[in-house]
Amino acid sequence: MREWAIIISVLCLCGIGNAVQTPSGNTELVTRRISDIRGIRPVPDAVQDAKEACLTCDICVVGGGSGGIGAATAAARAGTDVILVEREPALGGTSTRGGVSVWASGPGCALAREIYERLAARTNGVARTDYNRTLTRRSGNTLPFNPDVFDGVVTDMLRETGCCRVLLNTCFVAATVDPQAKRVDSVQTVGTDGVTSRITAKVFVDCTGDGVLCQAAGCKTLLGAEPKSRFNEPSAPAEPKNILNALELIYRIRKSPTPVLQPLPEGVKPRWREGKVSCCTDRLPGTQIRIINPCGLIPGWMLIEKGYDDTLVEAKRQALAHWHVYQKQRKGYTFDSFSPLLAIRESYRIEGDYVLTENDVKTAFALSPHPDLIAYADHPMDTHGSGGGLREAAAPYGIPYRCLIPKGGWSNLLIACRGASFSHIAASSCRLQRTMLQLGHAAGLAAVQCVSRRCGVRQVDVSVLQKQLEIPQPVAMKENNNKTP
Repeated sequence: MREWAIIISVLCLCGIGNAVQTPSGNTELVTRRISDIRGIRPVPDAVQDAKEACLTCDICVVGGGSGGIGAATAAARAGTDVILVEREPALGGTSTRGGVSVWASGPGCALAREIYERLAARTNGVARTDYNRTLTRRSGNTLPFNPDVFDGVVTDMLRETGCCRVLLNTCFVAATVDPQAKRVDSVQTVGTDGVTSRITAKVFVDCTGDGVLCQAAGCKTLLGAEPKSRFNEPSAPAEPKNILNALELIYRIRKSPTPVLQPLPEGVKPRWREGKVSCCTDRLPGTQIRIINPCGLIPGWMLIEKGYDDTLVEAKRQALAHWHVYQKQRKGYTFDSFSPLLAIRESYRIEGDYVLTENDVKTAFALSPHPDLIAYADHPMDTHGSGGGLREAAAPYGIPYRCLIPKGGWSNLLIACRGASFSHIAASSCRLQRTMLQLGHAAGLAAVQCVSRRCGVRQVDVSVLQKQLEIPQPVAMKENNNKTP
């Protein structure tokens, strides 16, 4: 039987369009579509016989979540011509449209600090706190923010560069690649209005969460829990498993003098006991609204088995069942609304030049053997509903640049999102929003080097990246692992 946790051939998932010759006539360009990737949200139908718009840029960032914001901002501030493609009507992804409008405690880069400062300068933008006290897991201090204000802040940051075109309500549907040169030539998009565009760029950064651009390009994909034999992870199962970190449908409740009692949805048996409902809850700054994260609402693998739309329907039923029980602990509150999107912790991951594993998460940054670290993280290995509990990282650990480079020799393609090159266990730790912002920040600056130096993603001078990102060299690299700091 096929083992889904092992590498999946994307060519079995993606429809392949017609091949066309390059101007030289020597190489064929192949268009691969994402329509058959299981669990991916359906895209709008294109208007038949409508003229396709053709756009060009230096760097195309696909996906406007945390990683995409970091990549597009960093690249555009360097003066390169950037196009950012986002299928939603607002930027932020899971942090806005997915309802997870709170930064968990943990490290962040300079862009994260700037976003916080801009949020703090606006009315009801963010919960006021000492930002420095939110930068470690042990502090436990989180940062709830207003998602609408967040969208406004990052939109202004991109607009101010004068170098970034943001295409909202625009879905990625296909990639045209040169399979011999291992280059992405262009991407095809479709708007919610059915109008299609083709975007040609020198460098592409996949920030889609699911790595769909990389999948369409033909990159190797990981899905599910890998066996212990794959990466020698102590906590990995003996055999591969069809499990993913649980997903949520975040909902809101609001203060009300006449709260409406939530009936139990038909056919749903609540899993929560009265008076002992666990969840994460934060108040939306400046309002009487609370954001409720049930923390393990739906098994993540349902997304692969049933598809996005059917999973969303079931998630709504389960969220209402959660509120049916939890409202007895929240006197004076009534149901307000669902978030527009599922909050997905894990789905497809792209195998890169290096795969981050549990062993890396357990290695303190200062002792890391990797010379190309470009980000910090310190969140637990937090496998909600997928066979494990919280396993704390003893100290902040590092993420190598090679995790952003898809395996297979691709020369102009990077990935900076939860779908980057992580094992199932490592992904459960480094999936947080500020971590993704760091990865995007690094990918954007790396893409700028590719454009300015006319080099491939593997020829990027990582030491320059580290200086720009203010990443120190690990002590272990300096002292050949002979001393402990």
